[in-house]
Amino acid sequence: MMLFYIDPDDTIFTQNSTRQDQGKADYPDKYFYQYLYMAAKTGEEIFDRAAHKIIKDNMERGDMAPECLHIIMLHDFMEQYEFKGYGFLDTYHKHFEEAGVIRGKTSNYGYSILKGKSAFLFLKFKETLVYLKIGESYCDIRNFVPQTIEEKDGVCVLTSVAKGWYYLPFKEKQDTTDWWKMDHKKREILNSSEIHMTVTLKELADGMEVTVKAEGLDKAPLRVEICIPAGSVLENEHFHMRAEKAGEMVLRDGFVNLIHEDQKLLIGPGYGTHEFGGHYSGEEINTTGFTLYLNDYTPYERTFFIRNI
Repeated sequence: MMLFYIDPDDTIFTQNSTRQDQGKADYPDKYFYQYLYMAAKTGEEIFDRAAHKIIKDNMERGDMAPECLHIIMLHDFMEQYEFKGYGFLDTYHKHFEEAGVIRGKTSNYGYSILKGKSAFLFLKFKETLVYLKIGESYCDIRNFVPQTIEEKDGVCVLTSVAKGWYYLPFKEKQDTTDWWKMDHKKREILNSSEIHMTVTLKELADGMEVTVKAEGLDKAPLRVEICIPAGSVLENEHFHMRAEKAGEMVLRDGFVNLIHEDQKLLIGPGYGTHEFGGHYSGEEINTTGFTLYLNDYTPYERTFFIRNI
């Protein structure tokens, strides 16, 4: 499984981790002796190539060596093993259904699709990380969170149903006039409306095609949030700007180029029929990067791309 969790920059994908390493981009050095063991025991090329890449890259970076010499010295077949290949998996597509995770990699980029997370799509072009969220700000719901994830005809489909509701009055008189001491569990709930979200993700050789379809409640202001690294350059034929930390911009129309490190991405076409940014009462704010917004009112169906150029 771990080989499917290694990103194009050779770090481990940890965005869905429930431990303290969540979001940290570590190299897989600590897995060296496991892959060496499996390579020596089985002779399988996949383990040989991975073990060799882990230790060779570790040496070239000048990092601290994995603390496993005492294990290797206990087994002659590990100590005497000679590597034959080098490298992680070049391309893959793997659906971990129980974890609710899809991991994919092409020759140009890698991606992760997550069920049950507000940040549901991560794209990595070498060291350049871009991720997607959709703000709903609808009753007690702040973000689109995929409730289902399935693959159909080569595309991934994420869905959710957000229900608008409010408490009805108490049917019986309460023992107290203090609102906060009343037992509100005794009140019935009225579901007044719903927003049905369908996000379709299509893997392209150089990026991802994203289609957002929202149905149900009329005139709810949704916002697609494309989160990009701070310090990136955004430009097209009309402007050139540096993306500042915690900054934001609505792309009303057309395309924009994202330049970061040695990567150049094309994002769009944009759409921006409103500027509503949320109630700011529980919204997750992107404080470490820059947010590019694509905004529209429900119901709607829009398609945009994030591609390497």
